Amino acid sequence: MRNRNKITTEIVLEGTREEVWKILVDLEKYPAWNPFIIRSAGVVRLNETLENIMMSGGKPMTFRPVITDLIEKQRFEWLGKAFLGGFQGRL
Repeated sequence: MRNRNKITTEIVLEGTREEVWKILVDLEKYPAWNPFIIRSAGVVRLNETLENIMMSGGKPMTFRPVITDLIEKQRFEWLGKAFLGGFQGRL
């Protein structure tokens, strides 16, 4: 069995729940506040696949996470894989 390491982070955001939600689901504006994801596109709906382009070592890398949990104004989670599945990230 492979050992799976897990890193968890938490960020406290200032603003109302409505303000934060509006920013999180506005995929076109991700580059304005997220230095890693330089483009995000798709439909924000449970089980939909997004197309994200992130900077990795100064080079763009496309990954296609699936929205795994979505509760309006409460939770927006996606699961993306990179490096042939060797890295999985959940937002």
